[in-house]
Amino acid sequence: MSDHSHHGHAHHESKPLSFKTAIAKVIAIIFTLIIIFSISRFMQPRLEEILVNNQANSAGFVIATVDQIQPLNADEFTDAMVYNIVVRLSSGEVLDIEYSIPTIAVDQLPNEGEQVILARFINPEGEQYYISDRFRLPTLFILVLLFIFFVVALTGWKGIYAIIGLGLSILLLFTNYLPAILLFGNPVLLSFIVGVFTLSLTLFLTQDWSVFTLISIIAGGITLAFAFWLSSLGVSAMRLSGQASEEAYQLQYIQSGVPLAFQGILLGSIVLGTIGILDDVITTQVATVAEISKGTSKTFKQVFSQSMNVGKTHILALINTLAIAYLSAGLPIFLSYILTRIAPWWVILNSELISEELVRTIIGSMTLCMAVPISTALASWYYTKQNPSQQSPETSHVH
Repeated sequence: MSDHSHHGHAHHESKPLSFKTAIAKVIAIIFTLIIIFSISRFMQPRLEEILVNNQANSAGFVIATVDQIQPLNADEFTDAMVYNIVVRLSSGEVLDIEYSIPTIAVDQLPNEGEQVILARFINPEGEQYYISDRFRLPTLFILVLLFIFFVVALTGWKGIYAIIGLGLSILLLFTNYLPAILLFGNPVLLSFIVGVFTLSLTLFLTQDWSVFTLISIIAGGITLAFAFWLSSLGVSAMRLSGQASEEAYQLQYIQSGVPLAFQGILLGSIVLGTIGILDDVITTQVATVAEISKGTSKTFKQVFSQSMNVGKTHILALINTLAIAYLSAGLPIFLSYILTRIAPWWVILNSELISEELVRTIIGSMTLCMAVPISTALASWYYTKQNPSQQSPETSHVH
């Protein structure tokens, strides 16, 4: 362990001298942005048609400031409180808006002086405004800045590369991946391409380009292919339609460019959800193999066996992490089923909505389990083929 730490320290000291590596990463970032915006521009005309068809009579959104809140009455039929809220637009125009909120959620009522988002609708009677939501973006922006500060303070320049990789991945998902599903369908193939691309981009930006990174990318691609195969088996065997959630139900009424493949969307969401942790598992295992095989003449079997001992510990920790992450995300679903459905536990467990969350957890955990032997085997095969004198510089450079 101490050898590994010393290794990382030596790598950190040599980092500022790696001007070529920095230039390569900048080029990769620019190239990725060109690809993302080119694809987005290509899809934009057709996407606009879909948006127009589904926009109804909405005329947009504006930000307003709450000036005054006056309670009007209680609606006993809907168990809600009705308020008259006076808001002021940036133009100075003042509006009176009737706002209804459930009694149990009165504490979520906007405060005077708070900014809210108004939805503007045009109908035969003229323009009408409704309070859509609180305006949270300024607070979100502060949280993002805090996140960036903590990452960079703890990891240095590598943290900046990781944040850029995260930003590019999010940009790719929202401007390319999601519109492509609406326009062309085939979410399974799109999810695999996006998964491999984002994993490769993250690894390249956070690691130096070398055999270490290449092995990690290949292992990630093989693992994702295995994950899609396993997911398709699980979803088919469980007869999951992918239409159980409220969001999927609403999507059925959206006029898209192609019929939406809800099973494929479910498959894609299962696999893409594992990518973040997959990166951690694979790089840790490849680095472990590199350290164990460095400066020795151990056989493939010896290196693989010793590295798997480390990997097993990693698996046990990550399975719990992934399971809790998935299940906690579905906490409102579980609570609603328990509170609103008078049924035995096995009937609730059998429901499609609960089954989706459980399959997501199980498939994700199995994918992480397979990532360990796949990455360990590839790395063990490569590093045991090298001479001890060749392994040290390679490992020092990459990790």
